[in-house]
Amino acid sequence: MMKRRVFGMLLSLCLVLALIPAAALGEKKISLTVPYTVNVVKGGSAEPGETLFYLEMIKNNGEYWSHDSVTIDCPVVTTNGVGSYSGEAIITGPLAELTKLEKGVFFRQWNMGKDGWEYDPAVWYVEVIPTESGDSVEGVTYAVYPTEYKNGVYSPLKNETPRDKMTFTNTYTKANADVSSLPKTGDSSNLTGWLVLLAVSAAAVAGVFAYSRRRNSARE
Repeated sequence: MMKRRVFGMLLSLCLVLALIPAAALGEKKISLTVPYTVNVVKGGSAEPGETLFYLEMIKNNGEYWSHDSVTIDCPVVTTNGVGSYSGEAIITGPLAELTKLEKGVFFRQWNMGKDGWEYDPAVWYVEVIPTESGDSVEGVTYAVYPTEYKNGVYSPLKNETPRDKMTFTNTYTKANADVSSLPKTGDSSNLTGWLVLLAVSAAAVAGVFAYSRRRNSARE
């Protein structure tokens, strides 16, 4: 009887443990850091000022991707002028869940529609690769590939050499204001107009002087 009770208790404990998520049992979370670069170039004559750029993770059909136990942290990249700026996409979660991402994840820029900017539409594929030690999985690493969009989905171009990071190039297309089109102020005089007025005044003075001389000659 006692053995049956102990066996029953052990069986109940096993069932309870099976229902508890691995994270709740203290499974350590790990982070996979994938670097990326935002390049800023000029497409117009104006200089680009301070601008914020974000990344988002998506499914292969372009929809936003979310996961119950895996989080994605893409700190904002702040740019200020032409140049290259570095950022990181950090994927964090229990090792068991990260190893389930072997099919990879896709990243693109969040197009915020800021005035004057052409956002790079590139979508990058990050392949999550488990690292093993003997018969066990110790962690994960990654490989980055460009993608192609076909039949409504993004597919990695695995025939190409994997990249060590994602790259996005954004173009600032605004032009400087045309100075010639700006309204004139009271400080800028029309030199031609003044010269014409001076010539007319001189001609009038000369006419008056000649008329006066003719009158004086007639009196004599």
